[in-house]
Amino acid sequence: MTQSKHTKKALLASALSVVVCLAMLIGSTFAWFTDSVTSGKNTIVAGNLDVELYHTNGAVTEEETVADDTELFADVNGAQIQWEPGVVAYENFRVANEGSLALKYQLSMNLTNYNTVKENGKSLLDVLQVAVVEDGFTGTREDVAGLEFASLSSLYETGNLLAGESDTFGVVIYWEPSDLDNDYNLNNGKTSSDGEPLYIDLGVKLTATQDTVENDSFDNLYDEDAEWPWDGETVTVPEEVEGVYQIATAADFAWMAEAANVSGNEFVLTGDIDLGGKEWPSVSNVNNFTFDGQGHTIRNFVMDATDSQNGTGLFGAKGVTNATIKNVVIENAQTTGREYTSIVVGSASGCTLENITLRNVQVTSNVKWAGGVAGYALGNTNMKDITVEDSTFALEGGSVLDMSKVGAVAGAWQTTAGGTATAENITVTNCTVSGLRGAGYIIGTYDGRGMATMINCHAVDCSGVNYLVGEIYKGSGYPEGATLQARDCDDNVQSSNNTDWEVIE
Repeated sequence: MTQSKHTKKALLASALSVVVCLAMLIGSTFAWFTDSVTSGKNTIVAGNLDVELYHTNGAVTEEETVADDTELFADVNGAQIQWEPGVVAYENFRVANEGSLALKYQLSMNLTNYNTVKENGKSLLDVLQVAVVEDGFTGTREDVAGLEFASLSSLYETGNLLAGESDTFGVVIYWEPSDLDNDYNLNNGKTSSDGEPLYIDLGVKLTATQDTVENDSFDNLYDEDAEWPWDGETVTVPEEVEGVYQIATAADFAWMAEAANVSGNEFVLTGDIDLGGKEWPSVSNVNNFTFDGQGHTIRNFVMDATDSQNGTGLFGAKGVTNATIKNVVIENAQTTGREYTSIVVGSASGCTLENITLRNVQVTSNVKWAGGVAGYALGNTNMKDITVEDSTFALEGGSVLDMSKVGAVAGAWQTTAGGTATAENITVTNCTVSGLRGAGYIIGTYDGRGMATMINCHAVDCSGVNYLVGEIYKGSGYPEGATLQARDCDDNVQSSNNTDWEVIE
């Protein structure tokens, strides 16, 4: 295959993010100490550990420190690679612990952005593959064929380094020629999704944190819960196992901030993630996906949609349909907005929201439809095994007519004509809910077109309102018999207007 027969594909300059953190136990509070320096295309974040990254390649034969302006995966002259079938690029990286504390690290690809062929949806992500060579790559072009290649997103190397130790990895990227290469040829009557040549923003991410080696007066476990922080920018494509995306890091989770990556997919969370207090960009109009947190925690983030009517939600703002979100703990989060303001989902239609715990969250809206789990749960959405603790939910700053429908679980809950929905095993503890009307500890307003049932729902040590359900709405023309039933719920904390509220013993 000759170069003249193929459009050259450009690989944008690589970006490196080095993230280092240290968890220190002071009383019972974990504190993270980091500094950041940002310039050009590389970001280096360092805390109390001292880790360095060095590299060599075809152009750099003497080891150099990777700095903010370092050109990675360059050609033999140090220029950017022009990607086409058969091209190889490599870097030899050395991770060095130059501090006095033991550390553990992760080395992965940072795949932040790419375009596609408009006609077939293909991208360079499909054809570029990566291989890792322990102790570095020193071979020839002919030796590349003997390496074991996998998808770019599969690169995930981990290690543990005592003070003064280092590890070396060779990272080789290869476009293996095939009969399908013309699918990526934009000179063959095809166009890209953005009108540009095919490209991919390709980076390498090194993350390090303190390891459980040094001892205090008890043992060496004081830093066993040290987490990998997120810089607010790095995005990686999560590993896919049997059709299920494995969310292992905050950067993996950030991949879900693109709506096209969410709809129709299945995700599992494989460990706790810390979003580092960064602002989360809520997506809208996502559907038919499942997220299983497997009991892990997502913590420390903010959302703001005060200038938008699309709302907020960690898993989607306005227009989330037929989704299942379950088995996840969310803590230390704040969101402000207008309509559809929530921590989990802005508006949920036909969804299943199950085994979700919220701790220390704040939801504030200046219009309506504000809740912890859903701003507006409609289309017979079911909610089960929900716990909300130590949180506040408020409607404030808007007009008297607007500010309605706020609850610790859902601002509004709606069933369709002939439909059914259930809210079961819900406990709200030590929370404050406030709003001018339609404010309840669990549901702000129930819109009764069908039949809904609340089972084993309770508010404990809460303040601000007096009701599990702020109001029950049944408009003219609604089906006869549409109602809300309660079983094993707080019998003294019902709704502000008991119309069509049926308590079942």
